[in-house]
Amino acid sequence: MTRIAARLVSCIVGARWVGVVAAAWWALWTNCAWADDAQAVAVPPSVIDSVDNELGLSAGARWLSYHEVARNQPAGARYLDSEVGTQPAVAASWRREFHVPVLGGVYAQATVSYARGGTDYTGFAFDTLSPTGYGASRAYRDWGTQVDASGRLGYPVAMLAGGRLRLIPWLAYDFHDWMRNAIERYQHQAAGVGALVQYALTSTVVVEGDLTAERTFDARMKTVDLAPDVLGTRFEGNAGLGLDVAVGRRTHLRLDYRATRFAYGASPPQAGVLGGLAGEWYEPASRTWAQTVSLGFAWSL
Repeated sequence: MTRIAARLVSCIVGARWVGVVAAAWWALWTNCAWADDAQAVAVPPSVIDSVDNELGLSAGARWLSYHEVARNQPAGARYLDSEVGTQPAVAASWRREFHVPVLGGVYAQATVSYARGGTDYTGFAFDTLSPTGYGASRAYRDWGTQVDASGRLGYPVAMLAGGRLRLIPWLAYDFHDWMRNAIERYQHQAAGVGALVQYALTSTVVVEGDLTAERTFDARMKTVDLAPDVLGTRFEGNAGLGLDVAVGRRTHLRLDYRATRFAYGASPPQAGVLGGLAGEWYEPASRTWAQTVSLGFAWSL
């Protein structure tokens, strides 16, 4: 567990997001009205209800870290190839609470995001004369696009601390599409369970955090010349932090941070010709770590 925690901290620090998130949170924190905290008064349920009935737009940046590991990669190489970089990102979100007979309140959430930009590629060239099939190392600037869609369906089970605290367990679904470059495209779906926790600091400020565990399925990589590679399914984890500040009767300012970790298993080999080279080809195992920071506005429905 210590090694996992250390690795997580190392990744975040290396991506330089900790300072960005801390600075943005502090800016909102110091510019909000905190009179309600001094009085320690109960916040009415409608405060969190307004956050759970929003339509929002946001913009920010996504840091991507992708690494492949092959069975026969060059000796001494930690990864077969990697893509690391920060891309501009935009997103649209929708949240709504519904009343369902017998069940009562039901929570629904949908989000679509788009990121596009450059990443730094490092890897190896193909070499048919090499015992491993790989030749000299190479590095260049790549260009890619990521599209993600997610849905959450939950049931609020607790409203505690005088209406300040809400817990919403949920069912989760995610779709990921990554156009890595001009010839490779990765896609997968994921489903699982998680929960959202929200806490009203004042009558205008709500902080929240969510954690979701999923299993990927229908994972595949498509490239030119070859049939799609069917990739192995793996665990996917999602975690997020959010700060929602009401700056008007229906207008909200939001700051969000999200981290996602997933992996693919290696595909079975297939015979074919790729890049003019004939042989048996397969897609190696890989893992992806992504972090997104965004700032946006939301309209309370």
